[in-house]
Amino acid sequence: MQPYYITETIEIEITECAHCGIQFGAPKNWMNAARKDKRDIYCPNGHTLSFNDPQWARELKAAKESAKWWRDEAERTARSLTATRGVVTKIKNRIANGVCPCCHRQFVNLQRHMTGQHPEFKEVELKDE
Repeated sequence: MQPYYITETIEIEITECAHCGIQFGAPKNWMNAARKDKRDIYCPNGHTLSFNDPQWARELKAAKESAKWWRDEAERTARSLTATRGVVTKIKNRIANGVCPCCHRQFVNLQRHMTGQHPEFKEVELKDE
């Protein structure tokens, strides 16, 4: 008779005990049910982890707010970077067409105009991305 093997995949949630710092895993659906029912669970060392604890709720709320702030900050930074790239591209195109970035007039030899009329304007190397 041949042996039969059964393979099952279970999602495990890793949790850290606030009392002793030990990290332990439990099935994710069991942890979600404990949260929903506001049941206490216990770490392997026997410490109580309460989902009904107001401090836990405050920490969870603060963590969610922090995560939201960082997501919003990343979006703001991405929008700012996109706008800056647009401005740089516009200026590079104008210079390529011989338009002075200082006095906005068009010149055949823009380099000679810049060194003669705007010596304080420093050339900045822009890297294409």
